[in-house]
Amino acid sequence: MRGFSKAAALLGAMALSISAASAQTLIPGGFTVGVAVSTRGAVVAGASDVAGAPSPARLAGLRPGDVITEIDGFPVESAADLAREMSGDRCTLTYQRNGEIRRVHVTPAFDRQTGGYKLGVLVRDSAAGIGTLTFYEPETGREMTVYSDMPGVQLYTFNRTSGLKNKDGSDMVPHGALCLETQFYPDSVHHENFPFRYVTQEKPFESNTIYKFTVK
Repeated sequence: MRGFSKAAALLGAMALSISAASAQTLIPGGFTVGVAVSTRGAVVAGASDVAGAPSPARLAGLRPGDVITEIDGFPVESAADLAREMSGDRCTLTYQRNGEIRRVHVTPAFDRQTGGYKLGVLVRDSAAGIGTLTFYEPETGREMTVYSDMPGVQLYTFNRTSGLKNKDGSDMVPHGALCLETQFYPDSVHHENFPFRYVTQEKPFESNTIYKFTVK
């Protein structure tokens, strides 16, 4: 991943806190893979709960890698097509798995935060520039890995405490936390060699970023 800098937060991000008792040693790592995939349909990238309830799509048996091609008989060419045909009624999804055409019935769940209905599934109609960024803390074994289809990431550090406390009640220390925000490279619109896409009503902005926390 490239494009590290400090800036004001513009998109959603995830923070990793470091306790004052640790040596605050972090080892950065990760890799990038040049990938360009063009698909017909919406590719299932993962599942997510809806308003605290289990993902309807996951309960119905959909898995990452499945390609949704129709909803109630209407063709799905992109993730936007799937969202446009969504309602609160039970729907029929046609999808492909390993070249086999399958169908499943799913009832979308109501999301109180957005006021709409969702299948609880992360989908994409294309993928490019997939990569990871990992931070490892040797003293505790904690590891945070960020998977994203965005080409760049902003790195923020916690510089001022202002009397803030950690969850365990201990004092937060300067540089005791970091935050990673995936996005396009700065000023991408003015550089033809930088990956970028315009956002329109027909083509809304979509991106997938997954934060994974483990302990070695």
